[in-house]
Amino acid sequence: MWKERIIEGAIETPDSIRYVFYYRDLEKDIDKKISKYNFGDIDGTLIQDFGLGEVSFPMIIYFSGADCDRTANSFEKSASKKGVCILEHPVYGIKNVVIEKIKRQDLLSTAANQVIFTLTMTETILFEVPVAGEDTRIGILSALEKLKEKISNAYQGSFLATTVTAISNAADRITDAVNEVADSVELISSSVNEITSVVNNTQRYINQNIETLMEAPLTLADSVQEMISAPARAVASVKQRITIYKDLYSDLASNPTGQNTNDKKNQCAEKQLLLPSLVSASCESAVFPDTDGIGFRIRSDATAAAAEVLEFYLDCQDFLDEMQSDTENDNLVNTFVVSDALTQILKYSVALTVKNLVRLSFQLAQERVITLTSDRNLIDLCYELYGTSDDEHLNLLIESNGLTGDDIIMIPSGKEVVYYA
Repeated sequence: MWKERIIEGAIETPDSIRYVFYYRDLEKDIDKKISKYNFGDIDGTLIQDFGLGEVSFPMIIYFSGADCDRTANSFEKSASKKGVCILEHPVYGIKNVVIEKIKRQDLLSTAANQVIFTLTMTETILFEVPVAGEDTRIGILSALEKLKEKISNAYQGSFLATTVTAISNAADRITDAVNEVADSVELISSSVNEITSVVNNTQRYINQNIETLMEAPLTLADSVQEMISAPARAVASVKQRITIYKDLYSDLASNPTGQNTNDKKNQCAEKQLLLPSLVSASCESAVFPDTDGIGFRIRSDATAAAAEVLEFYLDCQDFLDEMQSDTENDNLVNTFVVSDALTQILKYSVALTVKNLVRLSFQLAQERVITLTSDRNLIDLCYELYGTSDDEHLNLLIESNGLTGDDIIMIPSGKEVVYYA
């Protein structure tokens, strides 16, 4: 009988402690994943069913007896911990749930000798909460912070402030580079007021204090990197941000001039500051796709970004190695040596970024192409390809195929149509 099929109520909290509880009348809430569409020329509503959605188990449980207060205190502490719980539901069996809300009642005057909890629990499809690894955003940003530190240290270690002329020439080159960076990133930085402020304020700070900063190369390098990296999180397409950084790299990657001089070594030091900073900024750009998702909407976007970042890094590393090779016969004091610490963390940061992009690509839609065998209505075709005719997918179909004019009303037979699945 049904009474014999009811099991003991218990829950194992994230700290692996199992609590047996008493319970009141039980409930179960089920949401279906439903989309509704209305069309102007058709009566009624189109309803699409995408299956089971959220399943929740609101429960009123209580602990009773002489030690109910101690048990309740322990349960409250355990249930408040981060993680997934194993619910042994009296009716529905074992479920992996996340406790979303806890309400505790100590009714000492009306319900003494028991502590009541009202729990909101939702079933999760994952038994374990994914842990952020090295190839996630947090790991990549952590590596990039270490890279910025190594870039600054490398500049400080290579810069030679031996003569007034050497310092003056270096100051002029730095200010020219800073102004060029500000002009190049204006297009993407202007979309966010905070980013514009960082770029403009840092540019002004460096230009107005360049003589003082030449005596503090570590501070100067930090400021230059702050200015370069600020637009990496701007509201612009990932491709646009990386392209701007690569174009700026092409402008700044001119070969140092002179031979066997302090000034040439300083030029090399400046390149080792600027160029890896641009690669670092491109990695940061790839970690922050557009807010509207356009940056990584399809698989080829993510893999293309991975290829761009990898190619960028290889060009930069080759350039640094060539500068070192070009000065290897100079006097020891004038010889430029690429920082090993910088090289290692730069390679590591790029590898994490590329790995993350490739992994992300497998979660994105893949481009497919069909050739129409008859004239097709845009709305009908959109519904056939995507299972929906909402505005988002209609616009995607129009934009990805460059549809204009009459094509939007009726797409002709024989036309190749791109869609994503």
